Amino acid sequence: MGFLTTVTLHNDYQHEHRADLGAFAALLFRLLDETSMHNLDAALAGIKVHPSRHADDHTVYVHHGNTTISLVSRDFDEMVRCAPNAAEDYVRVAERIIRQARAELEKAKNQATVRLKPRKAKPRKARKP
Repeated sequence: MGFLTTVTLHNDYQHEHRADLGAFAALLFRLLDETSMHNLDAALAGIKVHPSRHADDHTVYVHHGNTTISLVSRDFDEMVRCAPNAAEDYVRVAERIIRQARAELEKAKNQATVRLKPRKAKPRKARKP
């Protein structure tokens, strides 16, 4: 298993990044390097790079407002300390999304159960000799 890095791109900066794709790529890789070296997120010019995580190190990211945050991160821990009401809001958003996902999962399971029920075999007529 390897490491995964989550990147958030703010659409407000697309026109600037499209104008110079080389500068965009250089900035992205600079932020990736900074994140890897310090195990902290890095953000600049509408690009936010979250710390790399091992594939077995699970988290939930919440996109809320104009921010993306991992609920298992230093950023979230700091939010809990400095702005507990905001942290509570992020948790409520995550819980709402999980409830929606669970409802969709249950709906899909029920549909699959209906589709996967074996058909009753029709009695075969005896062959005439």
